[in-house]
Formats: sequence, structure tokens, C-alpha cells
Amino acid sequence: MNGLSAEQKDALQNRTQNMNQIRERVNNQYQQMDAELNQEEPNGKLVRDRARDMEKAMKEWQKEYRKMQGDLGV
Repeated sequence: MNGLSAEQKDALQNRTQNMNQIRERVNNQYQQMDAELNQEEPNGKLVRDRARDMEKAMKEWQKEYRKMQGDLGV
């Protein structure tokens, strides 16, 4: 981080915050899915919806990660 400009540091910080928000969303969805799967009779539709939401969020996270790599020149 020491070799980055102020603008680069801000961009990196913003991306990191966004990635953390996405990670929290995935964790919440995972917990909800886990709770549903632990039910005596899990609702398949809810599990599918959670899995779809988690996949979408992970794709967002990967996109941000790639952008961060580009910003850092990795």
C-alpha cells in the first residue's frame, strides 16, 4: 500500500469494503440455507433460491476481485 497513490488507495479501500459487504451477504445466505437444511422437512424452493443468490453474490465478489487485481497491476 505504501507505493500507491492516494487515488489508488481510495479505490482499493472502496473495493475492499464492497467485497466485505458481499462476503457478509454470502455468509448470511449460507446461515439461512444451513438453518433451512436442518429443518425436519427443508423447503427445496428456499434452498434453491439461497443457492442462486449465493452464486450471484460470489460472481459479484469475483468481479470485484478481478478489478482489484487490475487496479494493482497484478
